[in-house]
Amino acid sequence: MSCELLVAVDIRAGRSARLGTGPEAWNDPAAAIADFRAAGAQWIHLVDLDLVYGTGDNFALLERLMGTNPMRWELSGGIDTPEALERALATRAERINLATTALRDRAWVARVLAQHADRVAVCLDVDGARVVARGAGTDVGGLREVIDFLDDAGARRYIVTDRTRDGALAGANLELLERVTELSQVRITASGGMATLADLRAVRELSEHSMSADGNSPGPVDSVIIGKAFYEGNFTVAQALAELS
Repeated sequence: MSCELLVAVDIRAGRSARLGTGPEAWNDPAAAIADFRAAGAQWIHLVDLDLVYGTGDNFALLERLMGTNPMRWELSGGIDTPEALERALATRAERINLATTALRDRAWVARVLAQHADRVAVCLDVDGARVVARGAGTDVGGLREVIDFLDDAGARRYIVTDRTRDGALAGANLELLERVTELSQVRITASGGMATLADLRAVRELSEHSMSADGNSPGPVDSVIIGKAFYEGNFTVAQALAELS
């Protein structure tokens, strides 16, 4: 069984982040997306870093990018209020990720999932056994307890990130992914730390291991977000797609 590849394009102040070994550089996101599309990527994981860190937003740009590029889109970053969600739902994004900070208002999250679970996923930024939002550092609960709440609320997808590895090229946290598959059968997008093709192979093997008993439907881990490994040149989109297929 194959896993879907989502290429991360993080945007701040209208520029896309290419976080290499040298000084941080911000480049044209439209050009970055065109390059990834030409390389064979079908999904873009589009993140508004300004919204995450409370320094503004890039919403007009995100709308323009989604409206002019024939890609599949996952919109993420700082979506934790009714206003931000309403704007996101009005875009072409197939998937919209509620930020971990949204879990501070669980009643609202439950209402959102009751109405939009087919399109809205929930980000689980995990630090050890706790779910802790990256941007705000907010601890929103223990992993088991948060997943139990979200499962009961009807969640259909989690974006699972080891917040200590995200952007650090420290390797996939397979133990965390396995733990979440033990706690829930909700679909999982693995994120954070992917550094080598061996990481991708391990996630694909985990996906195969977690496949349904009848073998006819995918397991909980069905997709992977990769960003910095591409910008560092660790491997290409074509290599990643081959490894995940």
